[in-house]
Amino acid sequence: MPDRIVWKFTPVAHADDPRWLGRTSAETLYVAAPTSAEAIVAAAAWDAGTIVGHVGNESAHTHSAFADEKLYRIDRVSAEEGAALGHPDDAAGRPAPRTQVLAASRN
Repeated sequence: MPDRIVWKFTPVAHADDPRWLGRTSAETLYVAAPTSAEAIVAAAAWDAGTIVGHVGNESAHTHSAFADEKLYRIDRVSAEEGAALGHPDDAAGRPAPRTQVLAASRN
């Protein structure tokens, strides 16, 4: 596999935008993945632990904010910025997983 690509998720919607649906936004999220689509899937899986269940008779909410292009912008980061986030292989020389959340900061 070629060098990994690091994708940066940055919120673009205002904090009071109704699309947030009361969710806490990540200030910045970095994901290593071959494509932006795979980065979205990895970010949504990472976010799954923060999704609150439903109340009463309402539908269960499992949609991640990272999949909404009106909430987050996804940019490919430079090779230098990606390298600064860590080496793709671990200390034992095992290859990194195909997709991996590298760094995140929450508001």
